Amino acid sequence: ALLTELAASVTSAEIKTYYQAHKAEFARIARVKARHIRLLDEATAQKVSAQLAKGEDFARLAQQVSIAEDAKQGGDLGWIRQDGVGSWLTDLAFTQLSGQVSPPFRSPVGPNEAAVWEILKVEQREEGFHAPDSESVRHTASRAVDAQKALAQFGALKQQLRQRAKLHVLAPGLAVASK
Repeated sequence: ALLTELAASVTSAEIKTYYQAHKAEFARIARVKARHIRLLDEATAQKVSAQLAKGEDFARLAQQVSIAEDAKQGGDLGWIRQDGVGSWLTDLAFTQLSGQVSPPFRSPVGPNEAAVWEILKVEQREEGFHAPDSESVRHTASRAVDAQKALAQFGALKQQLRQRAKLHVLAPGLAVASK
């Protein structure tokens, strides 16, 4: 309860100060450049995956075998930004390392749609930072600042209690005289 109360009292200036001092905590992938190959069946997808594993050119294979609309462009998806409204393919692209080719995977489809298989390659990743005024920064920074405030309050309380405490140390075997 104390932490929730303290988090609500954190100011935007405190959040900004925390963000500047801990910017590395807010690193993220800003965008990725990717390509994909879309195929009708798993057998073909496995065959194409084997060719890619042997070093075949991804864009050339996409032009030859992909059924996606962007096949003529080598399956080029261009630069994809993480803006919160991405598709499952976009989300997958952000989890993959640069230069990595995914194994074939079946794409999610609706109940009356034919399943397709995809192979994804992330060509580049650009790193960036969450915006200082974003909700994720506000939440993370306010929780960190409130924890610091709570520790300071508990430390001050501990110090006050130590100063007010009256300790009587008795030697073993001695009784305290009653007043």
